[in-house]
Amino acid sequence: MKEISVHFAVIIFAIFIVGCSTTGPVNNVDFRGIHGIEDVVGTYRNIGDGVVGHGSGKHTVYLSELVWPNEGLVWHSNITEVEIQKINTGLIRIRGTTSNEEKASVELQEGRDFNISNGRVKLKRALGVGGSFKDGAAVVTYETTELGIDTHGDGKFRQSAGVVGVFFLFFPLAGENREDVRFVRIRKPNNSEVVAP
Repeated sequence: MKEISVHFAVIIFAIFIVGCSTTGPVNNVDFRGIHGIEDVVGTYRNIGDGVVGHGSGKHTVYLSELVWPNEGLVWHSNITEVEIQKINTGLIRIRGTTSNEEKASVELQEGRDFNISNGRVKLKRALGVGGSFKDGAAVVTYETTELGIDTHGDGKFRQSAGVVGVFFLFFPLAGENREDVRFVRIRKPNNSEVVAP
């Protein structure tokens, strides 16, 4: 009987260690694959639906933060819309505006400034290794940041972090946390019109 309760305790412990959590806006939907730049052309609300972080570190995400990361929070909060225009094959212009007044503009080239992979724009990927067999633990951590379009046609940002490994060289350890933010698409040009350079 004691052996059964020990096995049961180990199984319960493993269930609590292995897990996944996802946070996101109300009515959060999955990514829809991006096939080309035309899929992202349009104007988006700058402030995202949903927050990232935990506890006192929770914060709103602005789409402009992902384009101009070195600017301060006040600067981003003053931008109301972010417009993505197709200039030509592989080249886009991104404009941050307030009341139709341009606050910032940048041109980005696919392959140089961003890549579309598996239907999403990959912004960041990081891997780390921790622990040691001597201490009885070995883990691999990862973090990814990606942008795309959701199944409703709105912009979608996902930040994921996870860990995989063993604890006491026997108990599996795996977990992932995903934080999703929606950027509502306000306007989409007809036929993904090309803008003159």
